[in-house]
Amino acid sequence: MKINWIDGELKKFVERKNILFVTAQFTDKSSDIDIYCVVKKGLKSQIHIYKKNNYWIEIFIDVWEDMARKIENYDEIAVSFISRMDLVAHLSNDIYYRKALQLIKAKYKLPIKRKELLQYRIKVLASKYFSAIDSKNRNFFIGQLLPYLALAVFEKYGIWPESPKRWIYQLEQIKKPESKQILRVLKGDAKLDNLVKIFTSDFKEMHLVKDKKNNKITYLG
Repeated sequence: MKINWIDGELKKFVERKNILFVTAQFTDKSSDIDIYCVVKKGLKSQIHIYKKNNYWIEIFIDVWEDMARKIENYDEIAVSFISRMDLVAHLSNDIYYRKALQLIKAKYKLPIKRKELLQYRIKVLASKYFSAIDSKNRNFFIGQLLPYLALAVFEKYGIWPESPKRWIYQLEQIKKPESKQILRVLKGDAKLDNLVKIFTSDFKEMHLVKDKKNNKITYLG
């Protein structure tokens, strides 16, 4: 698929004069087509997901200020969109693209609130894992826990998570005790009990105050 095709899709949602830069990833690297577009102040951030010509198209449009807040919050998805997808040069202002790259910290380190939520998810799922009545239930919760434990490993060693389909490769490259243990758990050669303790030992409590706008779901994490 030619890269010029992006113009036609984006113009359905944003005028070209408002675009600061665009990155994209096609089906040679992904199972769908991903487009990330950063636009000028005064517009609205948007998400559009739809099917066209047997391809799923995912378009994420962020106002510059929203993009900057995501980077400040160590949003691994937005960072991956910016740093790992291909720049669409003919739609992009290189100055803004380079400014966005400069906002990204070299090491992945979750802010306190995000780390607390990660630890909370691990503790909640671990309690269900530890109380599982049989191996089927235990294995179910192992599957639930592993993505969060992988994120905890990435955070501990400052490794920016790539697409989840590359997490196994990333864990293999880290070559630390925790990453090696996760790989052994996946092979069925180890338990993850002590990993829960390692990554939640300093979790004591959590307090959140939600306004009406942000209180539409009870799920945390």
